[in-house]
Amino acid sequence: MYCASDDEATINEGLSRVKAILAENYVRPDESEKIKSKIREVGQFKVIDKVSVKLNEKKDIYEAALTNLTIRGVHIPPGLVKKYEKLLVGGIWCIVTLLTSTR
Repeated sequence: MYCASDDEATINEGLSRVKAILAENYVRPDESEKIKSKIREVGQFKVIDKVSVKLNEKKDIYEAALTNLTIRGVHIPPGLVKKYEKLLVGGIWCIVTLLTSTR
């Protein structure tokens, strides 16, 4: 997406963007508490993490788990699960914006 060109300057600019996105948003497991605090304080934060989903049969809802952030039980709309079924079979790497429930 950021490097779809033969022009070296465009490729370098694209690589810089990708590196910036990763540096800002990738969640390392040892930084999970820092990121959770940032979400709480700011109200929202965009993260890159592995997301897997399970059906909570008792509540009849889908709940996500974010691997590196160590968050579980995040409500996921059924439409997203239907659109991205791989969430149910081991999970997928995603860029997601997390919001606090109180804002």
